[in-house]
Amino acid sequence: MKKLKIIFVLSLITVLSGCLGAIQKQSKIDDQMKNFVFNEPAGKVYNTAAKYMNSMFIDIKNTGENAGASKWQTNNVTLGSNKYQEKLRFTVKVDAKGENKSALNISRERSTNMMGDWDKASAGRYLHYEYNVLKKINAAKAAEIDKKASK
Repeated sequence: MKKLKIIFVLSLITVLSGCLGAIQKQSKIDDQMKNFVFNEPAGKVYNTAAKYMNSMFIDIKNTGENAGASKWQTNNVTLGSNKYQEKLRFTVKVDAKGENKSALNISRERSTNMMGDWDKASAGRYLHYEYNVLKKINAAKAAEIDKKASK
């Protein structure tokens, strides 16, 4: 019985250390993507990002030059006895950074009416989605970032 407990604890430690390693690697990739500049024109980066989001059933509609957003999705939320609504949407924006250089920003915006009126939408950047777009545009550069993150 004691050997079985030891084996169980060692197995649990192994699984947890593997999970922590994956989380740390993703964090390192995100750090590299924060200021990443694509060596591609903004239009190509935007089209690839919109196609990537559409492949995940997030329909991105063009809202301007190299910018787009999904429809607002409204959800009913209960927090204890407090009931309110939240609105969510994804945005894709590509800024030109010179000739054939561009920066991508994929964000999820969220707004709630928890306090009565709708809040100003807050945005959180989805760097791992940006990394997945990089894999579609330049797989070699994505592999280089992945290799750096593995160290």
